[in-house]
Amino acid sequence: MARSSYEKSKIRALLQAPMKPHQFQNLRAPILDPLFLFYQNRALHHLWPTIAQLKVSLSTLHLRLWSIRVIMMGFTTTMLRKAAANRSLTPSPM
Repeated sequence: MARSSYEKSKIRALLQAPMKPHQFQNLRAPILDPLFLFYQNRALHHLWPTIAQLKVSLSTLHLRLWSIRVIMMGFTTTMLRKAAANRSLTPSPM
């Protein structure tokens, strides 16, 4: 969402009000624009619930995949045992 330069300067002024002058000057470095930090912080706060929900979904999916793997390994082990038992009971054609 694009903001006008007036709105941006208004937000900068609101951010600068509780700061001491040297704190604001440190933030005005070319890398750290207070307005950029403000919007970045808002975006992160907006995304945190989504990130937390994704983490829960992924952990649930991981547990389901793990249980499927365990079940499949059980079936595979059982099938191998049955096949080995059948081979040992049938006489060799040689």
